[in-house]
Amino acid sequence: MDSTKKTAIAVISTFAVIIAVMIILIPFEKKNQIYEKWGSIAVRAETDERAEYIIENEELYPEELIHMLRVDPDLNLDYVYNYVFHKDDYKTMSYTAEELDGRIPALYMDDPRWAYQTFNGSFVIRTGGCGYVALTMAYIALTGKTDWDPYKFMLLADSMDAMSIFGGGFSNDKIAEAAEIIGLKAAEYSFFNENRQKETHADITIMKDIIDSGHVLLASMDGETFGAHLIIIRGYEGDSFYINDPDDRENTARLWSYDELDPEMRYMWDLSA
Repeated sequence: MDSTKKTAIAVISTFAVIIAVMIILIPFEKKNQIYEKWGSIAVRAETDERAEYIIENEELYPEELIHMLRVDPDLNLDYVYNYVFHKDDYKTMSYTAEELDGRIPALYMDDPRWAYQTFNGSFVIRTGGCGYVALTMAYIALTGKTDWDPYKFMLLADSMDAMSIFGGGFSNDKIAEAAEIIGLKAAEYSFFNENRQKETHADITIMKDIIDSGHVLLASMDGETFGAHLIIIRGYEGDSFYINDPDDRENTARLWSYDELDPEMRYMWDLSA
């Protein structure tokens, strides 16, 4: 074999080796790029099909949802993943028979029936819609009607200039006015002074009387347990209470002592039809 042929074979062999190495390295490089971009979400995608689907179909998801996932993947993974499959649920939403049985229904901010409705591109109901969901629970329980829902309450808040600058929720000072607009009555009790310091305590007898009267007890909380949050206090056993927490099913399921609730209560409203 002459030297020219030997050289050609050597060159071809070298290129073949280079190509083979590149074929091997390309998947690793792509994987490294994915890990660099997605971090812990990419790690989760190795064992979680939801995270894998989001990464592979990033173009189907609004940037804000991707941001929410990055900030708190444990809290938001399921919510973000389901966007593609439930983003239009509001168009055909209805309430269940159980939700309309006369009791205060347990409704949640992440419910796909309304959780993907946006305000100026933001998913306000999911991130700060506790007031919208709580008012929906109260309205259904007191009237039996279904013409209001969290999305409509969000639009109402906007029309009233009642959207809080902190997360877009319903401002406390507009709750009574909103109740009047939808045909409810609201007696307000305040426990904080103008400096947002706890000044007085909720009267446990009044709390129980509101519940016993068939009214709805809406409470504004502020503290380490609930953050700035609106909940429904729906029942009691002795001096402990059951709540409907629009953002936490575990909180809804457990019994809360008065001493756990009172330190964080800044307002409460006695809502009636």
